Amino acid sequence: MHRIKFFIKKTKAALVLGAVFLVYLLQIPFTGFRVPCIFHRITGLRCPGCGSTRFALAVLKFDFASAYSYNQFLFLTWPFLFFEAVYTLFLYPAEIFKGSAKFRKINDKLLIIYLAALVAFGILRNLLSF
Repeated sequence: MHRIKFFIKKTKAALVLGAVFLVYLLQIPFTGFRVPCIFHRITGLRCPGCGSTRFALAVLKFDFASAYSYNQFLFLTWPFLFFEAVYTLFLYPAEIFKGSAKFRKINDKLLIIYLAALVAFGILRNLLSF
């Protein structure tokens, strides 16, 4: 029973976060309001996440060529990010997997590799744009 309550609570939280993000994306064409990238404003450089809002808007329109042009790294790695969101919200806390300690170690290493690749992408995208 405890796991069911836990699952319902996490599902509600994920749905609320998803709805807030969707409302944010849908209001942009009407209001023009976007959350600015502070890193870009201060340095003039593009951070690894620059273009992610435009990426999401293009994906909602099924314009995958534009989505790729806005943030190539996010375009190529969104399935991994989706898995991580599901794993973090539902599977990791519930410890559904047998041998979950081994899986957690593998997942932690994958996250470190992902973050290193994200930083490398952020550096390369600025070096190649000059």
